Amino acid sequence: MSLPTLREILALPAFQGAELVSGHSRLQEPVTWVHVSEVMDASRFLSGGELLLSTGLELARARPETRMAFIRSLAEDGAQGLALELVQWLHEVPGEMLQTSRLLEFPIIVFRSEVRFADLTRAAHQRILAKVTPPDEELLLESLLRALVETGRSAGFVQRQLGPLLSLPPRRAAPCSRRWRSCSPRNST
Repeated sequence: MSLPTLREILALPAFQGAELVSGHSRLQEPVTWVHVSEVMDASRFLSGGELLLSTGLELARARPETRMAFIRSLAEDGAQGLALELVQWLHEVPGEMLQTSRLLEFPIIVFRSEVRFADLTRAAHQRILAKVTPPDEELLLESLLRALVETGRSAGFVQRQLGPLLSLPPRRAAPCSRRWRSCSPRNST
């Protein structure tokens, strides 16, 4: 699975109208998840790579130094950005937040009209969880077997992992189904 970059997330149709106001150098960073958060200690819930969405409810009530500390904590704890809806609680990004985010090269994205966070998270998560064509499974198995042989672990692996499967009694081939026009070669009569 290949994680999308912040640039790719912002290019999704659901993010139409998003405006990046800081952190332009971080557009190639991968986004692991998108969360909605209105708490000032959101960074304690992060595991890295998240894009946070907020209406700015608590940010509007906070003192300037608290808002600066909030941006610092997000940047230090691995968030990939903060998206603010500038409609109800905030109408502009507070100057100290913008200055701090620019010093840290931390992405702040703004929406100047109301957006549905459910639509944003759904679109982002569909892209994050999208399956990318996996590598050829035979090549993966071949690499695994080669490594087992090279390290002298192949016999133990076969016994532990494949032994129970290999010890099963053989099954008779299932008869061909009438709804199929032909049977597979091993089932043909």
